Amino acid sequence: MSASPSSPKCTVSGESTRKFAAVHDVLLFYTKSDRLVWNQAFLPYSDAYIAEHFVHLDPDGRRFRRSDLRNPGMRPNLHYDYVASHGRTYHPHPNGWAVSLEVMKQLDAEGRLFFPSKEDARLRKKIYIGCSLTNAPEAFLGDIKRLKEALYQAGYEMLDFVGTVDGTAEQVVHTDISCVLTSDLFLAITTYPSIGLGVELGVAAQARKQVIAAGKKGEKATRMVLGLHVHNLNYKYVEYEDILDLIPVVHAHFGKEAK
Repeated sequence: MSASPSSPKCTVSGESTRKFAAVHDVLLFYTKSDRLVWNQAFLPYSDAYIAEHFVHLDPDGRRFRRSDLRNPGMRPNLHYDYVASHGRTYHPHPNGWAVSLEVMKQLDAEGRLFFPSKEDARLRKKIYIGCSLTNAPEAFLGDIKRLKEALYQAGYEMLDFVGTVDGTAEQVVHTDISCVLTSDLFLAITTYPSIGLGVELGVAAQARKQVIAAGKKGEKATRMVLGLHVHNLNYKYVEYEDILDLIPVVHAHFGKEAK
């Protein structure tokens, strides 16, 4: 049996006019052993929330919102003029930028900077819903659904990542990294890459996890994805024409014969 830490409540209960209010809760839960697995529950964004907050669209159909690149505190070391890929120079807020020059260049190269039309407007960063998957093209989402259904039918158990649904940043990081570390095989579809996927691949490389990264033929793959086998000998990159081409690849990895 375990008890959760208590947390403050916003409202009080009981006869608070004659004694201290009852503001302490303890939740008891039971586990079979000390090696428990916590499965965090999440809810997806509502259509109304998405319509209100993620109002911009990339050319590939991904929905995003704009995020300020101003540093909340005074950071003299993050004061620099940035010459963007389209040639315009952007000046920092008096507090400085929120990211280093190296990270700014990376965001620019990945198409994650929002360039305002007004010359005196501030440079901003694009924030996608769940990075690449939530608002990826419908055809790609359909491919992922077909692949998952085929893997289930073939008898594989899959760990569902939560980056595409609601939850705090800390919850997403904890759950997704746990999925990477507890999997027998990390199958990474890199056709629509994202920063989150890059982090997961880095975690897998550090832990020497078995990884198959797959990109669609004809689509450009980043050099990092193509060269990651240097740091993880259990990593390989393959290409596919149809998403179901990956089923025999997974079978071969586990020594199974295709049905």
